[in-house]
Amino acid sequence: MDDKGGRVTKRIRATRGRPPRPPACPLCAAVEVIPIVRGFPSVELFERAEAGEVALGGCVIGQDDPEWHCKSCGKDFGRVASRQMTPRNASRPR
Repeated sequence: MDDKGGRVTKRIRATRGRPPRPPACPLCAAVEVIPIVRGFPSVELFERAEAGEVALGGCVIGQDDPEWHCKSCGKDFGRVASRQMTPRNASRPR
């Protein structure tokens, strides 16, 4: 639904393409939280991990993998909503 002047549409366009804002850590309530990135990392990704911008989560990607890493206490938490299994994207038994 759009409000007067198209402000809602402009707000949605302004946030498109940006990474989601990390939540506070559920264990220590710190806000020093970074995303966990999975898959085979590039040189650039290794550099970002060394700089403390992301945490490397490994090459194996699972359904219940955590999405965030707390830099203060080390807890990994959260779940990526887009990876939730549905009948449409669920893997078939082998």
